[in-house]
Amino acid sequence: MGRWILVVIAVATLPIHSFAGELWQGAQSGANPNEVLAIFPDASLLPEPIEYATGDALVLIDNRRVGQYEFDVLFIFGADGLTNVNLKASLKDTAVALGSGDFRELEAALSTKYGAPVKTFPSPPSVGKFAFIESRDYFLEGLSVALSCFQCDDPGSLLIVSYSENLGQLQDGL
Repeated sequence: MGRWILVVIAVATLPIHSFAGELWQGAQSGANPNEVLAIFPDASLLPEPIEYATGDALVLIDNRRVGQYEFDVLFIFGADGLTNVNLKASLKDTAVALGSGDFRELEAALSTKYGAPVKTFPSPPSVGKFAFIESRDYFLEGLSVALSCFQCDDPGSLLIVSYSENLGQLQDGL
C-alpha cells in the first residue's frame, strides 16, 4: 500500500511540460520574461513583439558575443512561457559563412557539445526573401538545437542557432 501511494504521488508531481530544462545559458523552458531579464542583465524587453510560429519574441540581448561571433539573442514566449531561444548573426560574406568558415566552425562546436547532427538539410527551397542554404539539427534529452544558414537578398548571410524543446522527437516515438 505504501509503495502505491509513493507511485501516485510521484506521477501526480510530474511536470506537465515534457521538458522543463535549460534551453540556453540558464534560461529555463517555461520561464516568463521577468525571469529571463533577471538572468541576463544585458537583456531588454522589445518595444513591440516579433511574431514567430511558436510564440512572440519579447526579450532581446543585442550583440551578445559568443566566441568570435556577435549574435542578437531573441527569447520567444508561447502560452506556457519560454519556448525558444534564437541566436542570429549577420555575416557579410556568404562564401565564408558556408565554406570552411563560420557555418563549419559552429557545426563543429555544436557537434562537440551535442554529438553528430541527427538531421542535415542541404539546400532546401527558399523561404521568402531568404534562400535557406544548409541546416543541422541536434537532439539531446528534450532539447532541440538547430543550426541554419540563409543567404539574404542583399549581400551576406544569416547564421541562426535555435534552441527549443524537442517535442517532435517525443511525438515521433509515440
